[in-house]
Amino acid sequence: MKKISIFTLLICAIFTTTSFAQGPEIGIKGGLNYSTLTGDFDGLEGSIGWHAGLAFGLNFTDSYTLQPEILLSSQGVDFEDVDDSGLNLLYLNIPVLAKFRFAEIAYFEAGPYIGFLINEEYEINGEEVDIDDTFKSTDYGVIAGVGVDLIGGFGAGVRYQLGLNNIADDSDDVNNPFDDDGDPSNGVFQVYAAYYFGR
Repeated sequence: MKKISIFTLLICAIFTTTSFAQGPEIGIKGGLNYSTLTGDFDGLEGSIGWHAGLAFGLNFTDSYTLQPEILLSSQGVDFEDVDDSGLNLLYLNIPVLAKFRFAEIAYFEAGPYIGFLINEEYEINGEEVDIDDTFKSTDYGVIAGVGVDLIGGFGAGVRYQLGLNNIADDSDDVNNPFDDDGDPSNGVFQVYAAYYFGR
């Protein structure tokens, strides 16, 4: 709860500084996820997912932009050697990224994020297994990546989202393959495209 309050204060501080920024620019973005769970687990492999949402660019200078985002993100893992089996976690992620431009069109971006779990699905051999309330409702971590601003308001980039929170809840569910002792956290590699209106 303390971490969420700190993040809320950060968001409030960001929006109180918008009067000093040019804009804001509003954009849409989306792309592919390659997600994993770090921790003490065997038999897991990365899973392909997606992310999509809105970005709000606050341009303070020609080389510095503060960019909050609101993204739906499909994350999880697949199980090795088991067909049609895996874990899918749907989050509403809110990153707040500082973007530093270099070489005119290129930029480096980094900052914190907070994520809110919307849905969790666990399948074995194509059949869904009920594991409600197995994972914590909140995730948080940091993001870093690089990208390019293209002509006509388009852009593209790659980045890595590193979860810093143990996302497993303390559950006694016998169907739960992940427990709090395994210390699972999210790791997501993202490739995205974006379009900013009026740029």
